[in-house]
Amino acid sequence: MPTETTSASGTGWGTNRVLVVDDDDLLRRTLTRFLKREGFRVSEATDGEAAWEFLEAHDVDVIITDVKMPRRTGIELLESLRESCSAIPVILITGAPNVEAAVDCMKIGAFDYISKPVKPVRLRERVRAALSHRRSQIQGAALGTGPGDVLGGYRIVRVLGEGNAGVVCQAEKGTADETQTYAIKILKVAGIEENRRERMLQRFLHEAKAASRISHPNVIRFVEYGLARAESIPYLVMEYFAAPTLKDTLQSMHRRNVNDKIRVLRQVASALGAIHAEGICHRDVKPGNVMLDPDTLLTKISDFGVAQLPESDLTLGSHLLGSPAYMAPEAFACAHVDRRADVFSLGVLAYELFLGERPFWGQSVPLLAKQIPRMRPKAPRRIDPDFPEDLQLILSRMLKKRASQRYDNATDLVGELDRFVRREPLRTSAWRRLKQSLSSDWS
Repeated sequence: MPTETTSASGTGWGTNRVLVVDDDDLLRRTLTRFLKREGFRVSEATDGEAAWEFLEAHDVDVIITDVKMPRRTGIELLESLRESCSAIPVILITGAPNVEAAVDCMKIGAFDYISKPVKPVRLRERVRAALSHRRSQIQGAALGTGPGDVLGGYRIVRVLGEGNAGVVCQAEKGTADETQTYAIKILKVAGIEENRRERMLQRFLHEAKAASRISHPNVIRFVEYGLARAESIPYLVMEYFAAPTLKDTLQSMHRRNVNDKIRVLRQVASALGAIHAEGICHRDVKPGNVMLDPDTLLTKISDFGVAQLPESDLTLGSHLLGSPAYMAPEAFACAHVDRRADVFSLGVLAYELFLGERPFWGQSVPLLAKQIPRMRPKAPRRIDPDFPEDLQLILSRMLKKRASQRYDNATDLVGELDRFVRREPLRTSAWRRLKQSLSSDWS
């Protein structure tokens, strides 16, 4: 399982986020201690699989990885990163100190390689060089993201967030008398080889096409997209919703009453209902893609980066798209899932929202791929004896292993939640209620 340690920087090397990946505990910890002393922020992962899990939730600037490791090797990790269009510099540590090994490393996209035994001075130099390269990448890719710069007619105000593939900024457009605020997503494509750049553009246009089809008060509103300047910088303009994500507010939401939580869940379900009505499967329903105003509880869903359109065969390089902890059982085995996979993902989110923990606790993709199709989650009433029985029944149906047994779409779920709030009988068969009473869906 990855761990993170931080140190005061003071070296002028930006955020200095370094991920050290090695199954050799002694070497990994030695490298970590050395890099911390040099002022870098260091995270650790025990192998390539653990590193991949960590990278799904965290941004890093440089990866240092051993080549030979169990589960996922350093080479496989690098290939996965390049397949996902990530441009993070990767330094490979290899036990083969020869020219042929170096050439092989560079051919698959490594920034550099270091042969064993690792010399601290060389490690420091190569990490600094990789960070410098990364900064140049970001500055070139995010050209026009500085305050006051103009991109596509929008004046950048500030950077809101940054990931490995893009930058999201607050921007303004209008006249001196009337100015509107927007969020603008800018894709990082500078310095990327042509084939990978083409895949990134394809995914970007795919997201824009999906977002442009939806108009709903609980979906972040799409404005426009385009390619700016001579550099053809791709950008996507959306409404600006000044709110944190549900991921950031889960802890405080756990202390709210059931009705407040249902209010949030209903808004997400209503948004997904509108998405499903267009024949689109979102495929990445998770707390990080739900924005929530903690004061008003207004909720909006965002990010169509991996959405599946009805007429599209686009798989974006791999069928394993989305966030594994929230994926439906069928998503681990099949590239094309439907709206009922979103219902399952929303069930995982709802379980976490109501109970403060996820129904499936695996810390790696292989473990989750085993747990989610087979494991029965702990019954909500085992965690909280006061949890409403009908609400447990609703969660049970959302989390069915077989897609055919779930709510057919999110709009059906909205109706069921409304009946629960009005204290009306759910539209649930006597047989389903009997199965629920026998706890067949729960552990």
